[in-house]
Amino acid sequence: MKEGKTRSNIKHRKHGNSKRPTSPPEPGRPITSIDCKPDPVLVAVAKMRAEMPAMLENMKMMAELTKAKYDALKANGFTDEQALELSKTIM
Repeated sequence: MKEGKTRSNIKHRKHGNSKRPTSPPEPGRPITSIDCKPDPVLVAVAKMRAEMPAMLENMKMMAELTKAKYDALKANGFTDEQALELSKTIM
């Protein structure tokens, strides 16, 4: 037996229980870690990509609210600088 190898290592290889990396995934298939669990970063990216339309719509609504707040402050006598500073905070 070669140096550094034990019977248990050889036994596991014979039964196919080795933890060697698999070949690269096919195009379009998600990349997984060695233990076949989905990569958490790729899962998070996919989730964010799916939620992006709702996030963009929310940003548009927040911009409209911020503009309405600025306009209301100006209508109530605040200066441009005061209205702008007060508009930086969320209601």
